[in-house]
Amino acid sequence: MSNDGVVERNYLRDLHVRLMPIASLTPHASNPRTHSPKQVRQIAESIKKFGFVNPILTDSNGGVIAGHGRIEAAKLLAIKMVPTIPLAELTEAQKRAYILADNKLAENAGWDHELLALELNYIAELDVDFDMTITGFETAELDLLINPPDSTSGEQGADEFCDVDRAQPTVSRPGDLWLLGEHRLLCGDATENTSFELLLEVVGRKWFLRIRRITYASTDTSAALATCSIVTLLWRRGR
Repeated sequence: MSNDGVVERNYLRDLHVRLMPIASLTPHASNPRTHSPKQVRQIAESIKKFGFVNPILTDSNGGVIAGHGRIEAAKLLAIKMVPTIPLAELTEAQKRAYILADNKLAENAGWDHELLALELNYIAELDVDFDMTITGFETAELDLLINPPDSTSGEQGADEFCDVDRAQPTVSRPGDLWLLGEHRLLCGDATENTSFELLLEVVGRKWFLRIRRITYASTDTSAALATCSIVTLLWRRGR
């Protein structure tokens, strides 16, 4: 056997997928990787859309090596049995190192934003009703990726603002809602729930409740920006 064959044999493992009860699996007690409730919900939505296609990696005793977030998502979906792959031959040091590497190595990758935008646009063209947030990108991120700002807009003075003459009376204050034909423009804070409550009073109770659930799911800035984009989309569809 050639040296290449020996190396290949050392790297390849005979992997077997086994369905195991979640109750029989033991999460790594000192796993430094955290999973927020929001991210667990995202993983759960991914499982609902694509199936449980990424097995949990375990040791010979059912100790979890990789897949802690998927286990929490499975619990959220009331899934009792999950696919697992046992890695019984790893040493204790290798197991602990792999727990770190499995997460960190993925973080070290980057994005080709031009190709990413093309791929997102292609998915949208294939299925106009496809929920693009299932990819893990926030709505605000998707808006910027699919419809990037016009790089030539600066030449047209779109980003140029005149100096504010504070000696003049204030025209608009926080809480003012401007009616611009079929559009609404609110002077307010996009991170405050009250801003969306005021903005959506004119839309109707049905839409208002949908937005409230999205807005209250998180208070971080990125979620607020995502909600802002969703508000715009719903208003256009519901006009």
